[in-house]
Amino acid sequence: MYPTITIVVPNLNYGQFIGQAIESIRSEYVVPNIIVVDGLSSDNSIERLIDFRKPNLAWRSNSDTGPAQAINTGFIEASSDIIGWINSDDYYSSGAIDRALKAFAQNPDLMMVYGLAQHVDEFGHKLDRYPTKLPSAGIKAFQEGCFICQPTVFFRRDAIKELGLLDESLKTAFDFEYWIRFFKKYDSKRIKCINQVQACSRMHPQCITMRSRELVSMEAMQIIADNIGSVPMHWALTFIDELIAKHPFVTPSDSLIDRINSYLGKVKVFFLEKEFNKLLERIQVDARLRLSTNQIYVGVMPDGWVSQKLVVRFRYKPNQARNVELRCSVRWPKNLADERITIQIRSADGSVQKVQLSGDDEFLLNLEAPECHSESNIVWVIETKQFFIPASVIKRSTDERKLSFRVDECLIV
Repeated sequence: MYPTITIVVPNLNYGQFIGQAIESIRSEYVVPNIIVVDGLSSDNSIERLIDFRKPNLAWRSNSDTGPAQAINTGFIEASSDIIGWINSDDYYSSGAIDRALKAFAQNPDLMMVYGLAQHVDEFGHKLDRYPTKLPSAGIKAFQEGCFICQPTVFFRRDAIKELGLLDESLKTAFDFEYWIRFFKKYDSKRIKCINQVQACSRMHPQCITMRSRELVSMEAMQIIADNIGSVPMHWALTFIDELIAKHPFVTPSDSLIDRINSYLGKVKVFFLEKEFNKLLERIQVDARLRLSTNQIYVGVMPDGWVSQKLVVRFRYKPNQARNVELRCSVRWPKNLADERITIQIRSADGSVQKVQLSGDDEFLLNLEAPECHSESNIVWVIETKQFFIPASVIKRSTDERKLSFRVDECLIV
């Protein structure tokens, strides 16, 4: 006998995706109940819902304080044995609900089931796999990152009685906090991971994960600090990496350093003093920050080295200098100093410039932006096929990176 199941679907302006989410809610064993909780969508979501004339589908459209409240509304209304929730821009893999129901039917002690997940883009093209871990990893593993992908999760309705509802004060990381509650309450034997892809999690510009990156980062760190202990500095470094990678096209008027310092001021409270000082030291020596300005991003690695591809982004402003000068060096090990290196520079207009060097040269790359009468975003891509791997040619080195040259200074002239 398989348990009954209700799937809660929160939605706000995802009319282009919600059809796929609802169609993916199917089972050979039972008829899943579907509760869509819409937050007053202004797109075609309501029209799409009206088109679904399914007796097992109920929906409402009301104002709410955020997705956590919308999902809680669905949890309260659900009367089935098992509950799942899937955001309206995600969708289940074929057989996902059946696999979950079978797991619950076979083991009455199970309280939660989750599985593997596949990231996809807005068109459904596969990206990377979600970094899932087994329940045996334990609650401490959440310090390194959330290892449970939300749309793969199903749990017994009885868990809500014991754990309560989602924390509505959290606007992005309420699922992460709920998983930690599960692991604090139940032994890992009462939580099961299905070793198959259970759902596809869509990554697109308007999803919460992508749209509210700073808040996601801060809420996750707050949850770890409150429930587990010290926060590893990689949580902050990941967000800082994203800020740097978007510069200067996304926030051209901001000082990158000022924005990073503002962020650090907000998250300092989550770190042990020793860990926070290590974080500051890492940032202070980051070559990407040293080389970049309000107008320039130089996409080196944090120590200034380039692998085989370097992206330089320049926000050009009329009547200002439009030449970007990169002072570089090819500091290869002595036994490789005679190697010949060819660097190719591709500009947005399609032109290609080639520079030939040896393995011990210092050189200057002069990148000239076309003269424009309005503010423009300029990109250069610098590539080389030659590289060396430090661990292969230097004793005691464990550095497995492919390295070609370093950027030591960047000037607008």
